[in-house]
Order: sequence, then structure tokens, then C-alpha cells
Amino acid sequence: YAFHYAYSMFRADAVLLDGRGGAFADALRRICSDDVLFVIGLSPYTDWSVKAAGYAVGKGAKVIALTDSPVSPLAKNATVTLYAGDDSPSFYQSFVGPMAVAQALVALIASRGGDAVLEKIAESERQLEEFGAYWQETPVRRRKGKR
Repeated sequence: YAFHYAYSMFRADAVLLDGRGGAFADALRRICSDDVLFVIGLSPYTDWSVKAAGYAVGKGAKVIALTDSPVSPLAKNATVTLYAGDDSPSFYQSFVGPMAVAQALVALIASRGGDAVLEKIAESERQLEEFGAYWQETPVRRRKGKR
């Protein structure tokens, strides 16, 4: 989601496959050889992500996989595979590594877009500002004569 959100700040051609309403497969219906599927998955891999990568390859699309191991089922169908560990001292895996890679990828894509990308990002920020999307602290007014 974070990758999709940041990418959507400057590109309108992204589709987030999140499965809301059971419509995961529906969003893949029009994937073709002009498309790239960016799939992220760490062990234990979700059935949907593995099937989506296989389906995309079958339709001629390229697959970029961000995963944790060369033997990941996502790496099997990937045109390009990026690796990030998920080691954690906790009982639960860490998403810090994969998030850092995803953020770096968005930044790399944006950096290649030049001024057009900067304008799209500024346009997105103006729209968010118009909707008051982010909290802003109201300046404290001081009474005259007091400091």
C-alpha cells in the first residue's frame, strides 16, 4: 500500500491489488505485456501473491518481486527480484527492510521523471492541502504586553 500511495503521487497508472470485496482477481483481468506487476511477499507467502505473479507472467507482463529469499515462490516468476530481510528480535517479522527497498524504488522511479514528476507531486500536495488532509497546529496568540 505504501508503495502504491507514494507512486500514485506522481503517476496515474497504478492499480492496487488488495482483494477488497473479494475482487483480487478482477483487478488482474486486463493485465498484459505492456504492464509490470510489482509483488511484495515474505515467508509465509500468500496464495494470492504467488498466483498473481504466475498469472501476470502468463499474460506476458513483467514481474518485479520484492521478497526475502532466492527460493521464494515469487522469485520463480520474476523478471527482476529484489531482496530484503525480515529478521526481527520479536516473535513477528519486521517490515523495515522491505519498506526501505520499496521507498527507494519509488524514489528512483520519481528521480527519473524530472520536472514533470515534481509538478505532479506538487499538484498532489496542493489537492491534499485543499482537503485539509493533514493536521496543522494553530499558532498560539500571545496577549499584548505578555511574554
